Amino acid sequence: MKGARVVAIAVILGAFGVGGWWLFGQNGGATSLSARAAHLVVRWSGKYQGNMTLPARINWCPGTRRGILEAISGDSGVAVVLYERDSLTNGPHTVGSPDMAASIATPGATVVMRWMRTDRDTAVTGFRSQGGTVRINFVGGKGSGDINVRMRALAANDTLVMQAVFRDVPVVTTAAGCS
Repeated sequence: MKGARVVAIAVILGAFGVGGWWLFGQNGGATSLSARAAHLVVRWSGKYQGNMTLPARINWCPGTRRGILEAISGDSGVAVVLYERDSLTNGPHTVGSPDMAASIATPGATVVMRWMRTDRDTAVTGFRSQGGTVRINFVGGKGSGDINVRMRALAANDTLVMQAVFRDVPVVTTAAGCS
């Protein structure tokens, strides 16, 4: 009788563990992030950990067929370059390294992030994408989605995992900021 109770408890705990892994494992845990309209919420973990909420906008550059999601405040920010075939497209964009931008298949993306480190108020820390996915949906001139990427430091071998969500970020068609 005691053995059956132990087995039953183990099965229940295992089911909760698998359920928690499934729930939080979806989208790299980004589903637990929530952004208000025209903002990007980002968190990262690895050697450094942190989070930011930033105002955002998407610049569409028709000449280069690139969309640039910018979320910047002071010395901190995230930029996502969306490489498109013809126009901004819904769905997943495979993320590559900015070093390989010329060979990224469309639709694709690159991501960079920087922030002022709180442990050293004179150090801006920068990271660039190594792989992952940006998922985006455009409705009524606005984009919403999530970002799950592996990042590497610009000047070192430090790595981190970054998750972000953005909601109802306005799309602006402009030649300014396009390159």
